[in-house]
Amino acid sequence: MDLVSIAQLLGNFGEFVGAVAVVATLIYVAIQIRQNSVQLRNNSFEMATGRYAGFYIDIADDPEKFDMWRRGLASFEALEPLDQFRFHTHMYRMLWAYRQSIESASAGVLPNNILVELKMDLASVLKCPGATEWRKSLWGDPEAKDEWSALFDDILRTGKRAKPINEMLPFLWVEVERS
Repeated sequence: MDLVSIAQLLGNFGEFVGAVAVVATLIYVAIQIRQNSVQLRNNSFEMATGRYAGFYIDIADDPEKFDMWRRGLASFEALEPLDQFRFHTHMYRMLWAYRQSIESASAGVLPNNILVELKMDLASVLKCPGATEWRKSLWGDPEAKDEWSALFDDILRTGKRAKPINEMLPFLWVEVERS
């Protein structure tokens, strides 16, 4: 075997090793992308459900907030102006969390069944008399009001079988005597 043949053999061997390395690298990158996608979906799920859990924990941990929330769901109009503002803020917080969940679902990182569960939860809140009063009291430019109304209607259409939260959890609405 002469020097040229050895050089060609080494060149062919190098091309073979390079091709195997490219295939191995592509497989590695594909596995990494898949793991990243799974992690992104898990993070989106945790963020979406965490937003709602945080909202309810915030209310449950503060008796005054809970009382305001409970009274607001019964009748928004009966609340004092400061409590109306607080109720309004809580409602917007829930709806913004839901809108962020819609965007995550549209991007394919939040499963649609989770979005439907969140929508059902919101429907149970929006069906309460006070939430209906709150919705009628919303102000703002007509375009924004139309956008919010479309969101409310979509939530209520999907959640038409959902019971109002005060019927789902009646023990929360029982007046407790305080000593």
